[in-house]
Amino acid sequence: MAKPITLAGHKLRQAKQKQQKEALRKKAANLVTAYLQQYQAIDPTDISEHYHAIDAQLSNAFTTFNNYRVARQGFLDAVRAYNKANHCTLDEPVVPIVAERDKLTISYEWFVEGSKVSSTWEAMQLFWQNKRKFSANDYVTYFLYSSIIFGGLNDLPALKALYKWVFSDRKLHLVDLEKQTEHHKKLDANKILLVIPLEISDDKYGCRVDGNDDALIRYVSYIPDDLSLMFLYALSDTDVNKRKIQQFETIIKGLNNTFELTCRDPEKIHLSYLIKYANFHWRQWPGSAIDGADSLVMQGQLKSTSLPTEQLLSYNQEIIQKIQSYITWQQLFIKGPSSNDTSKPSNSYPAFSKNIIQLIQEGLKGTRASAKDTINNVKNDFPQPNAIRLLGWVLFLLEGNQTNLNSVSKYVGCIGREWLMLTMDEDLEEWGTNDYEEIYEQIILSKVKDARKKDVLQKDPIDDRDDIELDYDDVKNSRGDDLEEPISDLEQALDQNVDSKDECKQSTSLDELKNTQSYTYGRLRAFHRYQMQYFDAPDVIFAWGENKQVVKASMVSPRVYNAMHSALQASELNKSQKLLCQTILILAYRTGMRINEIAGIKLKNVKESSDVSVVLTPNPYLRLKSSSAKRRVLLEALLKKDELRIVTLFIAQQERMGASYLFSQGVGKQPLPTYFFSNLMRILWDGVLGQDSHNYTFHSLRHTAISQLALAINGSALAEVMTDYTQQECQNIADSLVGYHQIQGAWFGLASFVGHLTCDTTFEHYIHTAHLLAGWQLSNAKIEIPFTVLKSITGIDYQTVNYHDKTAYDKSTKAVALKKLRHYFAKKLKAHHTPLFTAPNVSTQLIQWSAEGEGIQHSIFIDARYDAVISFIREVDKVKPELRDKELENIAIKHGIHLINALALYKNASGLNNNDKLITQVKGQTAQAIITTALDNAYNLSVQKPDQLREFVSIYKQKHITSRSYLKFGIKESQHDLLAEFLKIACEIIAPHHWQLTSSSIKEVRDFKRKHKIDSTVRVEANQHCVGFEVRVVRKMNSKSEKQTNYESSGVLKFLGEMLMVLLEQDSEE
Repeated sequence: MAKPITLAGHKLRQAKQKQQKEALRKKAANLVTAYLQQYQAIDPTDISEHYHAIDAQLSNAFTTFNNYRVARQGFLDAVRAYNKANHCTLDEPVVPIVAERDKLTISYEWFVEGSKVSSTWEAMQLFWQNKRKFSANDYVTYFLYSSIIFGGLNDLPALKALYKWVFSDRKLHLVDLEKQTEHHKKLDANKILLVIPLEISDDKYGCRVDGNDDALIRYVSYIPDDLSLMFLYALSDTDVNKRKIQQFETIIKGLNNTFELTCRDPEKIHLSYLIKYANFHWRQWPGSAIDGADSLVMQGQLKSTSLPTEQLLSYNQEIIQKIQSYITWQQLFIKGPSSNDTSKPSNSYPAFSKNIIQLIQEGLKGTRASAKDTINNVKNDFPQPNAIRLLGWVLFLLEGNQTNLNSVSKYVGCIGREWLMLTMDEDLEEWGTNDYEEIYEQIILSKVKDARKKDVLQKDPIDDRDDIELDYDDVKNSRGDDLEEPISDLEQALDQNVDSKDECKQSTSLDELKNTQSYTYGRLRAFHRYQMQYFDAPDVIFAWGENKQVVKASMVSPRVYNAMHSALQASELNKSQKLLCQTILILAYRTGMRINEIAGIKLKNVKESSDVSVVLTPNPYLRLKSSSAKRRVLLEALLKKDELRIVTLFIAQQERMGASYLFSQGVGKQPLPTYFFSNLMRILWDGVLGQDSHNYTFHSLRHTAISQLALAINGSALAEVMTDYTQQECQNIADSLVGYHQIQGAWFGLASFVGHLTCDTTFEHYIHTAHLLAGWQLSNAKIEIPFTVLKSITGIDYQTVNYHDKTAYDKSTKAVALKKLRHYFAKKLKAHHTPLFTAPNVSTQLIQWSAEGEGIQHSIFIDARYDAVISFIREVDKVKPELRDKELENIAIKHGIHLINALALYKNASGLNNNDKLITQVKGQTAQAIITTALDNAYNLSVQKPDQLREFVSIYKQKHITSRSYLKFGIKESQHDLLAEFLKIACEIIAPHHWQLTSSSIKEVRDFKRKHKIDSTVRVEANQHCVGFEVRVVRKMNSKSEKQTNYESSGVLKFLGEMLMVLLEQDSEE
């Protein structure tokens, strides 16, 4: 008989807890499995409704949060098992995470040591009173002391940069928080700040320096306190010789020794208690209003970088080029050779990437030989270019025999899913260096920085909770029917736990490792080397090695923003096109939404009830981090009144047209491609600032919005000079964004609004106003010193103090309020010579109403608003043929089309011989972009060259057959001449490289092109069964081989030809 095992109490509880969790997971998994078996063959389009029903069952069965959380893990287990058993790809549900509050920044030691540091202020004033003469070294020492004790600059590298700044030209910059309407008006001491731009070389974090890919610079916009300004004033007439000034470390060590504060090693100044605990003093000083997050920024514990110095000095003072009419609709649809369009559709998102990774990792659980067979089979099932490259890399690693299967699985798990999601449906052959670097940067930034630093908000592991609340039924089910002998189950659980102890440790460490940026960086380098070797990928610069964090700090000022609106108003775009472009600019600038988020907004997700808002949910054109992710973007508070009017007008226009997406054009079923949005901003910036005078990208607008909102939600006076928001608008924004984060604070509300789980990401990469905000919060500190000390240090007499502010000197305490003299110091330090953020208050009229018919040239179109015509015809098409005549007038009124024109359009559409259909459908985002530009070009022809357009439509009408998407021309010479004339006009409407000319041989086509001087970029194709010539608009087909490109008819020509037949006046056709 075996001896009973005596278990220690904590081990017994641990094993029992694990057993109970497993019982809960199994119970939940059984509920989910029963539901899934009840509804066999679930339609993926209805999966959201089914998951809501399952979630409701779990919520009723598991009433406490911790039980529900474990049950959701069982939900995930059941779906994975169901997918594997039934060979299907249902989306995986998410498991709730636990968000913890940030750790306390105070402790017993903070109180004790901080009190000692705070007491140095009284001691220092007595020391200054007794000191008769101050040297340059004294001024520098006390300047650093005041920056530490009142300025809040406890970030050691920034403090060293300030020390070096003393030996430069010591240039300060003035920020006037009051918008001046009169020139040379006397400065208000309460309304000014002085800024010192500091640059810090950093190996791990910062902005790239032009021409040096290894060096990073972190920028700090430091606002010195009034005591520091006093010492700077004293230094202004003093010769600062570096040989006479002590080293930085020596100064800090001396200050610690003077006040008997701990600083054990001069080489390790970061251990100085003066710096470490100074925040005890300046956070509690009267008048100081700095919050916890900004105090961490000033201490260097929370990374953040200000704007680069050059951008900071020119912000809101940019030189604006003369506004010209340089934007055309066609320019916006030009896809550059390295444009990274991430919005292409995939009906299988997000299952595509998830399922490939699962198949790879399942295959890697066997032998090396079986793994190769599995990967090859997967490769045949997924011919997408990005999948081919990833699977090829896995086979390459397996062939090398130098990496074990478990490591290969970790490699794929580290970068695979992000790679597949971010490159879905991309033409990787056309990618340049910038495209790869952008994708790799997104993958790396999605990982944690390193394993040592914890975020402000933390993700808990799924099975880390010990406080699972169990009711009697849960306990009964977890033990089985026998409640008297639970020990055997517990022993078994304990044995399993002990046996797998080392394995679990290794697995956990690997899982943590593969979620760090340095590990990801190594995997991406190896993967890209493979792509360079086998797919001719370009070389890329990896700036993220060794946990480097590269920040692209930039902000678009209100001055540039207004100029961009002016440029749109001066452009050649029509009213509808201007409205669309203005809406894009407004949403990007105010909300900070990513480019794919704006492009993928569905019209049904735009809410216009009490508060206008946009709900972001995943769809084939909008990829969020999971299939169940959702985010609401409030527009009512963020947009100014005239901007909100523009957006609501555009929304109403799109609703009338029956668009599926907010930014749909042409056929209206797909959104505009993302390169349209990039082109729009690039062209505007190039025109407003000059092509070589900026480095803005679309993502700069996200940096701008978040940095400006950081000022607005904190009610900072800086918002009035760095943004165009008023105080009331800032208050409305704060009330809207904070929402249910009031207990945790505004920073959590901002992070949640922009789609970040933690505040760390928001501060480190997007907020470039954190140091300015912290300096403003500290600037109201009431610092007073005895008049005798002021006179001894600076030589300022009573008459000077009284002249500049009669309230500065307190006769009862014989002390001077230094804040009252801030404007005097600013003038003497010449800060007013280089002011910041001083742009005039320019108000741009965003909507320019014109008289009816003004600016509309005569066209042979029945109605020049071809988008409205398309939506009108489409809506009529939905009505039964026998009811169309009756409903025609109502539909015409809805779309703003005159009844006479509506009758003419309907008559033309009815004569297309498409049976009862009035309009054909064209699928695909690329096809929509081609149609949109083609219709715009056709409209220009209808105004400038109407005879050519008539000829084009006449030829199309002769050769058009309803069942074909191409036109066929005969073998006679007259037919060749007709074809040549058609193609020459066609290339003015649709870019030549979209056209394809087919005949029985390639030579025959080339001879024809040469003889008739057809554009050389028109594609050629041979078909031995073709008699004569065929002409079509083509699109690229998906192929398993990346080296072979095939084309097929896109249906664009059929749609365009029919629409032009509908749009043209009958008299004109005849």
